[in-house]
Amino acid sequence: MEPIAVQTYYQVERQVDRTGQSLRKDAHYLYLYQTIVSSTSHIFNISDVHDMSFRKVGKQGGLLYLHTISGVHAYPVHASPHAFMTAFHRQLKHVSGLDF
Repeated sequence: MEPIAVQTYYQVERQVDRTGQSLRKDAHYLYLYQTIVSSTSHIFNISDVHDMSFRKVGKQGGLLYLHTISGVHAYPVHASPHAFMTAFHRQLKHVSGLDF
């Protein structure tokens, strides 16, 4: 099945060894499908995601928040997730019949 929308997010891992410390940044993806939103470590039914919000941090990027029945999940992004959020709201409206 083809995703409706895709959003890149990043996980930063600090690695410490005997020579010092380094940061490793890995790109991951949030996928929006007809009835689910999935990340590398979670799969949410679209009806379990109450909302999405974005908080800009610095000059570029910020945090994309998924407000779910299991809590709020934050995903660091480097670019505006506006298109992903718009697609999510459109799909949620379609699935649930709600009007945003």
